[in-house]
Amino acid sequence: MRRLQDYLSEDSNQYGPGTDLIVSLLAVLLVMIFINGYLYKSEKERSKQLNTQLQDERNKHPAEGGSFRAAPRSFEAADFKKLPYWEFADRERAQATAQEIVRAYRSSQDTYKFIFVHGHASVVDAANPDDPSPQARMIRNWGYAGGRAAVVSGLLQELLTEEERDRLVVCSAGEFDRKVSDPKSDENAYVEVFFGKEWKPPVKGSAK
Repeated sequence: MRRLQDYLSEDSNQYGPGTDLIVSLLAVLLVMIFINGYLYKSEKERSKQLNTQLQDERNKHPAEGGSFRAAPRSFEAADFKKLPYWEFADRERAQATAQEIVRAYRSSQDTYKFIFVHGHASVVDAANPDDPSPQARMIRNWGYAGGRAAVVSGLLQELLTEEERDRLVVCSAGEFDRKVSDPKSDENAYVEVFFGKEWKPPVKGSAK
């Protein structure tokens, strides 16, 4: 009767005893590593797809409950020319942004009936103003922000029905309510768009 030691010390095995067994074990190990790697990659891809689908659903159906909801896009400072400050740098791009906002508004119109167009400005003043005082500067920047908001609202009105246009609210924050901490940053000169459930309390005795 031959012992296990006899099989592991065959003279025909030129690479030494147990080589065949070791090679077989390594082959099995490599197959297991390959299978685990494939399963890990597949699971990672599936998880990524699920997360993408979940995020898309959240974007289409945001959580309700708040009085306001941000529009999917805003008009940044780069969307406007330096001079004149109320003109779009690329009107076709601005129109595409307006179309995206209107589509989002109509998809949530049952809850958010109003569109707010809110202009902002930086503290940078006009060049060589007649009155360089801080108060005069704030008034000018309030007008600059409101002017850009009015231009954006005009673009939106081209896409809205008469009833929807009655729910459009245009306002200006001037150089207050900044987007970034640096008051002189151009990023503060933008037009924010958001949707709201209410605008103001109804006038006493009037119909809602």
